[in-house]
Amino acid sequence: MKKKSRTVFCSNYSWLNHIEIGFAILTRRRLRRGRFASTKALKQRLLDFIAFFNHTLTKLFRETYIGKPLMA
Repeated sequence: MKKKSRTVFCSNYSWLNHIEIGFAILTRRRLRRGRFASTKALKQRLLDFIAFFNHTLTKLFRETYIGKPLMA
């Protein structure tokens, strides 16, 4: 059974959130359960993935918060 992930966005999120999302994608698609012969091989795999991601998978992140106040 797959775990469901939950993402929470604030109305004033920063560029750091995008960095965290990028590292999460990198971890899920390349680093988890990866085996690398050397740090040079790891570096090359990371650079290849970044180039592939930037060329084919890049899309704008959309903010989903619509401004409703939180109920206390």
